[in-house]
Amino acid sequence: MKKLSITIQCKPHSTYITMSGSLVLSQALYLKSKFHDICASNKDLYIDIKDLSDIDLNGLSALLVARQLTNQSGGELFVFTHAQSPLFNLLSNIKFTNQLQFRDCIISNPTLLLAS
Repeated sequence: MKKLSITIQCKPHSTYITMSGSLVLSQALYLKSKFHDICASNKDLYIDIKDLSDIDLNGLSALLVARQLTNQSGGELFVFTHAQSPLFNLLSNIKFTNQLQFRDCIISNPTLLLAS
């Protein structure tokens, strides 16, 4: 299990979060508490999970909390991953893709998004 690494970039109308490592138990609970501050700004939230190696129910719950808080503040949540990734396949198989807006892309420059 790899330690969770999080990068947050705040822009005028959106916030970009890039995660790598493991989004499990204590890391997910910590992130969930941080989402209350991050999502309260009326901004769209973009979360790049393409480099996550592990996620558990706590991590999935954290993503749902981010969606709920972002929607409550008037923004939208978008989750970026590769459609061929094992994580996306897992989320598709458990019908989690119905809960979040997924995009197949890499955020290389947060000012320019290429989504398919």
